[in-house]
Amino acid sequence: VYENGLTLWKGLDDYFRFYNNERLHQSLDYLTPKQIYDCAPKTRITFFGLDGTAPKVITRFVRMETEIAAKKNILTCC
Repeated sequence: VYENGLTLWKGLDDYFRFYNNERLHQSLDYLTPKQIYDCAPKTRITFFGLDGTAPKVITRFVRMETEIAAKKNILTCC
């Protein structure tokens, strides 16, 4: 049990950092999500808001199954 919202936030932040940066994931061929994210090809997508607002650019990170299977390529691609 956390004492207050601040200690809850710190505890969750610590866990998410561990989960994404240090913990190895079996479904990612024993890599971390950060390793996959850093090495994924990036695609820029531009779209207009339905209300006619200015275009917004989103960078989408695409994970390719072939990269996950090729563990050595992922580890050396960055």
